[in-house]
Amino acid sequence: DGYAVHNFDREYRGWISARQALQDSLNTPAVRILATLGPSRVERWLSHTGVKLAMPPHATGASLPLALGGVGIRLTDLVSLYAAMANEGRWQPLRIWATDPPGQSQTLLPAIAAWQIRDCLAGTPPPAGFSADTGIAFKTGTSYGFRDAWALGLNGRYTVGVWVGRPDGGYAPDQTGRIQAAPLLFQIFALLPPADPAPGLPPPGTLPLTAAQLPPGLREFPARPMAASAPTDAPALLFPGPNTRLASGGVVEFKAQGGQPPLAWLLDGRLLADATWRRTQWAINGPGSHRLTLVDATGRQTSREFWVEPDSQ
Repeated sequence: DGYAVHNFDREYRGWISARQALQDSLNTPAVRILATLGPSRVERWLSHTGVKLAMPPHATGASLPLALGGVGIRLTDLVSLYAAMANEGRWQPLRIWATDPPGQSQTLLPAIAAWQIRDCLAGTPPPAGFSADTGIAFKTGTSYGFRDAWALGLNGRYTVGVWVGRPDGGYAPDQTGRIQAAPLLFQIFALLPPADPAPGLPPPGTLPLTAAQLPPGLREFPARPMAASAPTDAPALLFPGPNTRLASGGVVEFKAQGGQPPLAWLLDGRLLADATWRRTQWAINGPGSHRLTLVDATGRQTSREFWVEPDSQ
């Protein structure tokens, strides 16, 4: 619709992972995702937290430049949003004093999504002169005309936000988030007490898969159109059933119904080889509890835990 977007370096990378796009602050993937989600939908999502976006004069609502900082936001609000990623996706308004009563918390993101974003940002290369072993997950940003340089970061205990710019909002050549704000961010973290490394263990239900291991419908964004087929019910596990207990040794057959094939079967977070349909076999390899997860080609999933009894001999 007449909006021409470029990456900061005016280069294009072709197909790229979501992790790399986020770490490199690429503009075109962010705008493409926002175009699919809808700017007004994202604006409404943020408004539930009480975070206020300052729109340009005469704007009737959010538009695609929202993805690239085309609206105003306070530093304190931005810090509160990043802090939610360190709190399993739970958002709370900031307090100025520790004695102030806490504000109402609410879910901003699912815990899995918050962990995944934080895990991506933990791999962002640090600014020049700083170590990559700090456990800091951070993101930088530069607004149009070099008016604002941002750096937001978090570790296992603290969230820090840095803004660099002119008080009058004027132009400042070569003022970027990575060059101006990120070094200040790392200096602040160096003054704070140590914290646990980010991002820690993933929450239950996280699928630790590479793109090649994902169902076809989840490997690319936007997903390539799938062949037309009759709608299917959500995937469901027939076996193991609830509270299933199995004897040690031998081979068990897992069974499912529904779901759009091909399917992905995961046992304790590991992909079962050559398991793409509604039945698959597993050689029982020892006692203990296990978690079986089934994901269909559209991303719908279901999980169930079962128990393998110790050998009686």
